[in-house]
Amino acid sequence: MHSRRSLLATAFPLLAIGFALIAFSATPALADVVVTIDAETLNRILPEISKQELAVPVSGRTLTVRLGDLRIKGFVPTAGAEQPGAILAALTLEVPELGTSLPVAPSISLHVVPSDAGNELEMRFRELALPLPLMRPINVGGLVPPLRFPTDNIFVVAGAQSDVRVRSQLDQVRVERDGLRFTFAVDIVP
Repeated sequence: MHSRRSLLATAFPLLAIGFALIAFSATPALADVVVTIDAETLNRILPEISKQELAVPVSGRTLTVRLGDLRIKGFVPTAGAEQPGAILAALTLEVPELGTSLPVAPSISLHVVPSDAGNELEMRFRELALPLPLMRPINVGGLVPPLRFPTDNIFVVAGAQSDVRVRSQLDQVRVERDGLRFTFAVDIVP
């Protein structure tokens, strides 16, 4: 199981360019940095940042759910505040207590949520249909607890006269036709 690394530290090394531009600007004004990540890039970084195992409460018990072979297959674009868009994925869902291992194709939504440490990226399974013998598939997406990833960070950029501390905070995530668009507010901090 991988440690919960900061999504920025793992997935967004290109933000350093944006931070450097802000750090070297004449005024320390707030600015936005926008990063778009396509499916191919997401598929390369997901094994490093995603949880591999979840504890899911079901009828007074807790089941272990293992997520394996997570792959992004496509995107359903965001259509306003009420329609956050979705990531279409494929993965293998294993429940050791039930002796099951099933290929599934979930629909996942992303949200920016406040936390004590700043903003976090929250991943929710909107639809996670489990195929059952002799029955229609059952959507258990609502039973899977949301997964949260820290995103806010402070970077140190080497300036001409001294090091400059730059803070980034995830403000918005949008699902686009070709990828995910993350908007970060960045500012110089004392």
